[in-house]
Amino acid sequence: MKVIFREIIKGNLPKKGNEEEFSAVKEEKYYFLYHFGNPSKDQIMKFNLSEANSEIAEERCKRIFKSFGYRLDEKTKEWNK
Repeated sequence: MKVIFREIIKGNLPKKGNEEEFSAVKEEKYYFLYHFGNPSKDQIMKFNLSEANSEIAEERCKRIFKSFGYRLDEKTKEWNK
């Protein structure tokens, strides 16, 4: 499983200070990645575990988080703004 997907599934997602900014929810066959905007909660990605090893899907996740200003340090598993 690719690094970002593993962290998403474990619940290691970027936070805005102490507030949750993203959430991952498992429903049947898929995981849904949500972003908490103001005032809405928007679905930004849907994926299943077979996509968790896909280089294309991993790059898509990187671009999504980068668009919100986050980058995952793959050594420390911490999100940097």
